[in-house]
Amino acid sequence: MLLQCLWQQGQFADLYYKYICVVCLQRLRGEMADLERQLRELQKKLEEETTLRVDYQNRCQSLKEELEFKDKIHNEVSILLF
Repeated sequence: MLLQCLWQQGQFADLYYKYICVVCLQRLRGEMADLERQLRELQKKLEEETTLRVDYQNRCQSLKEELEFKDKIHNEVSILLF
């Protein structure tokens, strides 16, 4: 009876359209929450990877400097011995 009344008044289509919009909005909000969670995880992963890269670069620089120092000492000792 209610549906017939709404249909006759032309309101049924409006209510159905609003219902479909609400369902879509709920689905989109769920997807957005998932995407925001994925974004936070990826940002955290990027931060971790960036920190590791900087650590490795610093270690590489330290090793280069250590090698240069040892090379210099080796050359000086070689000159003194010969």
